Amino acid sequence: MSWLRRLLIRPKPPAEGDEYRVVALLYNAVGSRSAEVRLFDSGQTYIVERETIEGVLVERHNGAMVGPFASPQKAERFITSTDWFNEGVPPSA
Repeated sequence: MSWLRRLLIRPKPPAEGDEYRVVALLYNAVGSRSAEVRLFDSGQTYIVERETIEGVLVERHNGAMVGPFASPQKAERFITSTDWFNEGVPPSA
């Protein structure tokens, strides 16, 4: 029944000013890309992706958050398995 509730009752995405904790700040093996895992007071988890381009830190998706995820752990597993996060990382790293 919980799957039906999740399908019918969509939580509102966090709005600017909603409070959150950064529960993880992940970097790829070469340090060029990062992901900030945010846990909001509402229980929702989102990711903000960033990368360094020519020495400047740039937010991906124009700063829009990716999510929601069921938990911070699932958000971490998701981002660390993406091609974007691992691009440019040697296979042995």
